[in-house]
Amino acid sequence: HRLDQSTGSSQSKTRWSWLPPTGRAGTSKMHVFEKAAGLARGLIKQGTDLVAGEESFVVHLCNGTDQVLSVNNTPVTSGKCDSGFTTLQPGEAAPVYFQGDGGYDAAMECSVGKARLLLGASSVKLTGKKSFAVKIVEDSKQSSTDFLKNLPRVFFASAADAPNRAASSTYAAVCTCADNGTFASDVDLRFGSDDAESSPASVIVLIASVEELPGVSGHQDRASLGPHFSLGSMDSMKQMTYAQRVQDTEPGLLGNAVFLAEMAAMSRALAHASACDRAFAFDLLAEGFLVTGEGALGSAAGATLKPNVERWRSSRPPTVQYGNYAQLDDARLQDRIKSTTSLLWAAVLVATRALKRVSASDLPEEGATSKEPSLPPKDPSAAELAHNSDVLSEHLNRIKAMVSSEKDVPTCDIPELVKTCIEKSANHSMRRAVVYSQMMSTLASDAAACGALKRFHEWMASERREYSTPASGDSPSVCFHAYSTGLFANIDGGVATSPERLLRSLGEASPPYKTMATNSKSGEFFFFSADRRFLIKTITDHEAKVLHGMLPAYQDHLHTLPRSFIVRYAGLFHVQVQGGISKFFTVMVSTFDPTCQIHETYDVKGSLHNRKKKEGESIGKDQDWYDSGRRLQLPDKLCRELLAVHELDAAFLMRFHVMDYSLLIGVHRLQAEK
Repeated sequence: HRLDQSTGSSQSKTRWSWLPPTGRAGTSKMHVFEKAAGLARGLIKQGTDLVAGEESFVVHLCNGTDQVLSVNNTPVTSGKCDSGFTTLQPGEAAPVYFQGDGGYDAAMECSVGKARLLLGASSVKLTGKKSFAVKIVEDSKQSSTDFLKNLPRVFFASAADAPNRAASSTYAAVCTCADNGTFASDVDLRFGSDDAESSPASVIVLIASVEELPGVSGHQDRASLGPHFSLGSMDSMKQMTYAQRVQDTEPGLLGNAVFLAEMAAMSRALAHASACDRAFAFDLLAEGFLVTGEGALGSAAGATLKPNVERWRSSRPPTVQYGNYAQLDDARLQDRIKSTTSLLWAAVLVATRALKRVSASDLPEEGATSKEPSLPPKDPSAAELAHNSDVLSEHLNRIKAMVSSEKDVPTCDIPELVKTCIEKSANHSMRRAVVYSQMMSTLASDAAACGALKRFHEWMASERREYSTPASGDSPSVCFHAYSTGLFANIDGGVATSPERLLRSLGEASPPYKTMATNSKSGEFFFFSADRRFLIKTITDHEAKVLHGMLPAYQDHLHTLPRSFIVRYAGLFHVQVQGGISKFFTVMVSTFDPTCQIHETYDVKGSLHNRKKKEGESIGKDQDWYDSGRRLQLPDKLCRELLAVHELDAAFLMRFHVMDYSLLIGVHRLQAEK
């Protein structure tokens, strides 16, 4: 017999296990049996995870008609179909949720005028495939049950075959109407993943008159709602070009164009975000554009949206601050999301109608860009600065990374793609800042609205901008994604991470990057900007997902704790080459002042176990720090402050299950001490 005894939090627990008294051979057999049983349990759990667990999908239904849209009957469903409304007034919007344990199979029927609107969705968790269809009929022959039975097994077409899928993660999928019908539906699929085989994360269905939707009536002119409703499918640079066109022709409508662009960027980024992050982001957008003062969309829009705004106000937290949302339970967060998305999609419809006067066609590929010259070299010498880069590279190469499943790509391809991506992103950010300045100038007399818009511009943590370069000759098309550009631009007040700073150090006109030695196990690449201000590191998809999920809390942490030791990121990007590589990369601000040479460096974790540098390594560890007799000699007040900051940093990282971190200490010897 073997007795294992462990102490729990409140009482002693005893666990008995049987070992055969036959010596080593019996023990060996038992180990085999235990391993087999463990493997079986793992396979059962894996199978259970594949077929069970909550599956959900959301459809945002927007009533763009001049009549009331009503739910006709109880949904036909295996799983759950929650519409949350019985009627939608003209101009209103509401989400429809399809949910089920292991999948769902549901259809619902609505009516508007004489037309019947049928919505159906199906999902099986085991296969990972989802399907959705919408149909407008003006007869009573087809029931919801029959419609559900004949539901196509794909999203009209597979995601991989979607038009412009490589260049955009949003596209207008289909436009349907009954024969000689009055109303039609325009459907946008919104993808939350860069995987070309993925299913859409959500669907937006616009119901409007046939005359207002292209693809049905043949109208493609200024009177059509469709092109404006689908502004979210545009390249982010084109969105800014359209906003500038609105400013030149109808300046009073500028807020409408910018709101549609921001809604699209936010929807892309939040597809797989936590409920806390989604609730906070949606409320921040609503506060910035719709509910403060007259709002950026104007007084007419405010009057139209008044019922939605009143419902929104009745349940929101006292102030839209990230810490308030982190304290809410999941049920309250979901209520916030439902309330706010209804308001936001109703506002999308209002903005779309207002912008019908300004054509969204014939936009140039990109607006004017402004390339900044590269920075002149500064003292000390380039050789001394290169030493700093080598030190940081050695430090990063020792960090354990997940093994990449992708084949290695020649490093010569990566820097040019990175430069193009940063060039596009920085130029877009500068153009966006100009547009916001114009809007705030217009709202100067409304201090509350102006302040809310400024706060949104600086605090929008969840966004994904999309840029593309078309195929040319032998060169394939490339899609670039930039995440949370506003957040990164305003870290530490933008002193080190502004788009202008990124352009000078990392843009297309900057000097060539310095390529660093890489960790062969991770398959990732390191580059330094020529001025040593920024480090570029390619990362795995998993690492990118973790970092992106941390960003709203990361922003809140740095604003609350400006002296935090956590590294300052300046960007998170993704590059997708058609038929080629797909890579995420981050841009980090150099840990050390690039104008000072670092003479000694220590990587400290707070443990002496196996923490001594090996022969040939330049970075000391805890044992080396201890043996050298070095200490951080600080005044008591500063010492207490830094210890408190360090403890709060560790607690923040622990929230996201990050445990491989250390404190990097650099020593610069003053000239007078040499």
